[in-house]
Amino acid sequence: MKRKDIIKKTATEAGISTVKAEKLVNGIAGLLLNELYNFKGNIETKYSRPHFNIIRLTEYMISTPARRQMIVKNQKRKKSLFVEYYNEASIVISKFISEEINEEGYWEECHRINNKRIYTDLSEVNQSMCIFYLEEFEKIIYDVQFDKYKKKTGKKKQQKAMLHRLKLEVNPEVLLCDNNGKTNGAVKLIFDNKPKEKLERDYLSTLLLQYMKLLYGVHIKNTDCYIIDIFGGVIDTAPASCKKIMLDIKAACDEIKDTWKRV
Repeated sequence: MKRKDIIKKTATEAGISTVKAEKLVNGIAGLLLNELYNFKGNIETKYSRPHFNIIRLTEYMISTPARRQMIVKNQKRKKSLFVEYYNEASIVISKFISEEINEEGYWEECHRINNKRIYTDLSEVNQSMCIFYLEEFEKIIYDVQFDKYKKKTGKKKQQKAMLHRLKLEVNPEVLLCDNNGKTNGAVKLIFDNKPKEKLERDYLSTLLLQYMKLLYGVHIKNTDCYIIDIFGGVIDTAPASCKKIMLDIKAACDEIKDTWKRV
C-alpha cells in the first residue's frame, strides 16, 4: 500500500484531517524504523569522553532534567549500528543544493525512489519516509539557490570538533566555498517529524557556526551557516548575536561532562 493510501485510510478510519493523518503516519513510521534498525545494533560502544551529534545536543538543550540524563546515558552507550531512514532523500537534496544534479535530475531521482521495487516491510517504510521528505522539500526547492557560493557535497562522515571538551559531530550536507575554493560556510539539513521551534533552530544554527569556526577558521560568518528544516519548510542562519546561546551551550556541555561520569 502506497503512503498516500495509508494516509487516506488513516484519516477516514480515525475521523481526522489528511494533514493530521500524514503527521501521524510519519511519526509512527519514524518510531517503527528506529526500533527495527536498533534491534540489529545490539553491540554497544562505551565512549570514554562526551560524544554528541548536533541533533542530540540540541535535544539535550531543550529537554527536562530526566530526559537529559537519559540522553547522556544513551550517548555514552551508543549502539554501533544505526541506519538513517531518510538517507536517500538526504543524498538527493544535497546533490541538488550543491548543483551536482539540476532540477530535471532531482525529479528523475524522486521518480526512481518512488518506483523502486520493494521486497520487505522495512524497505517500504524506508521508501515512504524518503518520498515524504522529498515532497516536503519541493515546497522550498526554489528557495535554496545559494548563488553567491561555490558548493560541494559534504562527506558522510566528516571531522569532529572539540567544543568545551565535548566531541561534536555535525556532518554538514553541503559546504559553501568562495571563488578560490576556500570553505566559508555550510548547509545542514534537518530531518524530523515535526517542525523545529525558533529556539531549537537558534541552537542548531549556532552549533553549526561554532563547528565551522573550529574547523575552518574564525572568518566564518553567521550569515554563511544555514540550517534547512525540511519538515518545517524553514531556512535559517545563525543569529547575529549568539553570546547568550553560547553561554547556554557551554553550561550544557559542563553539565554533560558531570553526568557522563555518573551514568
